[in-house]
Amino acid sequence: MSIEAVEANMSEAARQERRTVGQAAMEGRFKTVGVEKVKVPVNGNVVDIEIAKIDTVDHKALGRPTDKQYEASKRMVMGRLEMTGWAQACVISYLPILLTSDSVMEPLRKAKVQPVRQGEEFSSLVITNPHLEPAQIGVDAPKACYDFQPIQLAKEFERVYESFGGVFAFIGEPADVLNPNWVHRETWERLKRKAIDWMEAMHREAQSYIDQKMPFGVREPHRNCVRRLHELGFLKTLPEWLEKKNDTAVEYPVCPKCQLRQESPHTVQCTRPSCGWILDPRRAYELGVIDESSPHLERLLRATIVEMGISDYVAETADEKPERVKLGIPKPQSKVAERLMLAQRQIESEDREEQGRIIGEAAAKVAAHSKPAKDRDSNKE
Repeated sequence: MSIEAVEANMSEAARQERRTVGQAAMEGRFKTVGVEKVKVPVNGNVVDIEIAKIDTVDHKALGRPTDKQYEASKRMVMGRLEMTGWAQACVISYLPILLTSDSVMEPLRKAKVQPVRQGEEFSSLVITNPHLEPAQIGVDAPKACYDFQPIQLAKEFERVYESFGGVFAFIGEPADVLNPNWVHRETWERLKRKAIDWMEAMHREAQSYIDQKMPFGVREPHRNCVRRLHELGFLKTLPEWLEKKNDTAVEYPVCPKCQLRQESPHTVQCTRPSCGWILDPRRAYELGVIDESSPHLERLLRATIVEMGISDYVAETADEKPERVKLGIPKPQSKVAERLMLAQRQIESEDREEQGRIIGEAAAKVAAHSKPAKDRDSNKE
């Protein structure tokens, strides 16, 4: 449905709500916050001009180039928002974990929904203002300005935690949830039941770790879910293992590439699908995760490689690389690679000799057939 159709179908009450809720923050949001001097080429000369900064986000500092077309587009968006207004949005959470967004937009990168505190039904986050974001249209087209309403920003949390349940975004404020006639009551109750199912699954997962003598698998989200279930009356008693601390000597590896903390101290490869970094090359090789040609083995020491029996396959190790870099010489090849190259060169040499022999024989035949007839007869006599 187009924007015009939405505006046409909007009731007068909805229009008034959007105007009254958004008007309070309008003047403070869209006003000149200072001037900025920029260098602009004019007729072959570079001159300094001052432009007004009408947005609290410094897009230039964020690496987002802007131009005159973008500024014109932004003024059009601001004018439309000033005429229509907007409504604040609210995110409520029934979950005992911290909620974050995976969006790269500035307001969502910083926004967080806190875990539900004991004695409360839900936690909340209120988003008051819309967000202006530059966007590229085409390869060489000018920048455009997109506006994201507060409800669009709030729905991002609902999207990320859809499989968890218990997260809902709506136009309004947290106090609306306490209204017996709240229009979203049925949806909220359904999401709460889904959140309880997720917390019970977390409880079963934690109990399975305990039953398998793997207490290090129980993490803080598991504990928070168990406490939340007990508070809501779904658990009569708290399990004995809840307050037991994991062995402090057990360390959960953190991937140096993507900084993801692994779920098990025995992980040899990062569990993030887009990363796949080998955390422990030796154990990864012993478990068959990588083979002897993997470059990850070069992070080990030469003594370790010799002990593993694959020294011929690893060209350079962690203790050899600093000296080689210091000398400024190229990276060596493994002994296996050198033998393969030597064999390849020998094959190529033999092929060249065979090709030369064939060419020589063919040339001799051609020369013999190209002699005059009397020369061939004299040769016969």
